[in-house]
Amino acid sequence: MRTGRTRRAVDVVQDLLRQLVAPLGGPGSPRARAFVEELTTLLDVPLVPSPPDDTTAQGATP
Repeated sequence: MRTGRTRRAVDVVQDLLRQLVAPLGGPGSPRARAFVEELTTLLDVPLVPSPPDDTTAQGATP
Protein backbone atom coordinates (compact mmCIF):
# COMPACT_ATOMS: atom_id res chain seq x y z
CA MET A 1 0.00 0.00 0.00
CA ARG A 2 1.47 3.33 -1.10
CA THR A 3 0.15 5.37 1.84
CA GLY A 4 1.74 2.96 4.33
CA ARG A 5 5.09 3.14 2.56
CA THR A 6 4.98 6.91 2.42
CA ARG A 7 4.13 7.14 6.12
CA ARG A 8 6.98 4.77 6.98
CA ALA A 9 9.42 6.78 4.84
CA VAL A 10 8.38 10.00 6.59
CA ASP A 11 8.82 8.31 9.98
CA VAL A 12 12.31 7.11 9.03
CA VAL A 13 13.37 10.58 7.83
CA GLN A 14 12.00 12.22 10.98
CA ASP A 15 13.87 9.69 13.14
CA LEU A 16 17.10 10.35 11.24
CA LEU A 17 16.61 14.10 11.71
CA ARG A 18 16.12 13.62 15.47
CA GLN A 19 19.33 11.56 15.58
CA LEU A 20 21.21 14.22 13.60
CA VAL A 21 20.26 17.09 15.89
CA ALA A 22 20.32 15.17 19.19
CA PRO A 23 23.95 16.22 19.90
CA LEU A 24 22.84 19.83 19.37
CA GLY A 25 20.13 19.56 22.03
CA GLY A 26 17.25 18.25 19.93
CA PRO A 27 15.17 19.76 17.13
CA GLY A 28 13.93 22.78 19.08
CA SER A 29 17.23 23.80 20.65
CA PRO A 30 18.93 27.11 19.80
CA ARG A 31 22.01 25.23 18.51
CA ALA A 32 19.86 23.09 16.20
CA ARG A 33 18.03 26.16 14.87
CA ALA A 34 21.37 27.89 14.21
CA PHE A 35 22.60 24.75 12.43
CA VAL A 36 19.49 24.69 10.21
CA GLU A 37 19.92 28.39 9.38
CA GLU A 38 23.57 27.92 8.47
CA LEU A 39 22.88 24.81 6.42
CA THR A 40 20.07 26.60 4.59
CA THR A 41 22.42 29.47 3.76
CA LEU A 42 25.11 27.07 2.52
CA LEU A 43 22.66 25.11 0.37
CA ASP A 44 21.36 28.32 -1.18
CA VAL A 45 24.76 28.88 -2.81
CA PRO A 46 25.27 27.21 -6.21
CA LEU A 47 27.65 24.25 -6.03
CA VAL A 48 28.69 24.55 -9.68
CA PRO A 49 30.67 27.62 -10.74
CA SER A 50 29.04 29.88 -13.29
CA PRO A 51 30.18 29.37 -16.88
CA PRO A 52 32.72 31.93 -18.10
CA ASP A 53 31.39 35.08 -19.71
CA ASP A 54 31.45 34.92 -23.53
CA THR A 55 33.37 38.19 -23.74
CA THR A 56 36.14 36.76 -21.53
CA ALA A 57 36.48 33.65 -23.71
CA GLN A 58 36.80 35.71 -26.89
CA GLY A 59 40.10 37.24 -25.77
CA ALA A 60 41.69 33.88 -24.92
CA THR A 61 44.19 32.31 -27.24
CA PRO A 62 43.60 28.69 -28.36
